[in-house]
Amino acid sequence: MRKSIFIAVMLCVSIILAACGSSTSATLPSTETTTSEGGTPGASPVAGTPSAASPEATSASGMSATPAATPDASPAASTGDPIKVTIATGFKPSMNSAAIYLAAEKGYYKDAGLDVTVKDGSNPDLLAQIGTGGVDFGVSTGDSVVSARAAGVPVQMVMQLFTKYPVGLIYLADSGKTINTPADLKGMNIGVSQLTGSTYYGLLALLQAGHLTTNDVKITAIGFTELEAVSQKRVDAAMTYMSNEPVNAKDVGIDTKALQVNDYVQIVSSGIVASESMIKDRPDVVQKVIDATVKAMNEDLQNPDEAFDATIERMPELTADKDKQTQRDILTETLKYQQPVADHPTGWTNPDSWKTTTDFLKSVNVIDKAVDPTTCYTNQFVEQAK
Repeated sequence: MRKSIFIAVMLCVSIILAACGSSTSATLPSTETTTSEGGTPGASPVAGTPSAASPEATSASGMSATPAATPDASPAASTGDPIKVTIATGFKPSMNSAAIYLAAEKGYYKDAGLDVTVKDGSNPDLLAQIGTGGVDFGVSTGDSVVSARAAGVPVQMVMQLFTKYPVGLIYLADSGKTINTPADLKGMNIGVSQLTGSTYYGLLALLQAGHLTTNDVKITAIGFTELEAVSQKRVDAAMTYMSNEPVNAKDVGIDTKALQVNDYVQIVSSGIVASESMIKDRPDVVQKVIDATVKAMNEDLQNPDEAFDATIERMPELTADKDKQTQRDILTETLKYQQPVADHPTGWTNPDSWKTTTDFLKSVNVIDKAVDPTTCYTNQFVEQAK
């Protein structure tokens, strides 16, 4: 009897101890909350910033660097919030940027899931700002991109807007000067906007093509007063954008002649530029921007009236019909330099022109070291544009 009672007591103790052990090993619900700047409902980091490139960040586009994450796990993706993007044109509103304005005006960026802010105005530090993520996308020239990369700025052109270098030299038709080839520039006083940038580089290209150096001419910085400087005979000729000044000259009754840089050397002109980190970490955002811009560029080429209307809205200072007609003529000239390269998609940039550009800038000491031309651009996004 005592043995039976002892066994029963020990059995009860075992059951009690088992129950206690079970309760202490149970996992309690966690109260820890994990957040990241790219994944919280209230966060909208600028595309290209370190926070947006963080491995933990999940953007509205559904990007995620963590294998376990899915687009549905992101609050931004579930609510359909558009991705905030800035595009800086690098200059005052002009017909040069008509495709970008048209894409914004017609909602092509919005349809791609983007909330795009187009920033106009001169910005000498634009490429540096793109390289550090302060600006997402910007419009710049190929020669400037090469110079930036030589200085260690990690940027690349992702779409070309001008397929022909639009810089050239203009002079008065009745000046008595004969300028048929670059060699004829010897001994002349030639105006450039500044001693850097596309008008200066364009002059260096003409001089090289004519087997001349800067010692063979006088170079005068005239700012953006090419037409005035030429018509007032402060210079013999001036470097300018051929899509603009010859039209302005004609509209005020000034007859000019020109020498085109593109006839002698194929330098890469204007295009949309992004940082390497944007291209690597947020390729879907780059693709959306290019998709929308390519669509607008094609429409710009086929139906320039709509592109003109979208651009003139950004020029409220133009009230006279004559001024508006001048801008319409400028758009017509601009589109001549933006025609797609045969057998290639709109926005495609020529690899051979990048080699020409890098070699040229090195030869005239604009850059002090060789730059691999293949690091300056990518055609992957225009080739996949839809």
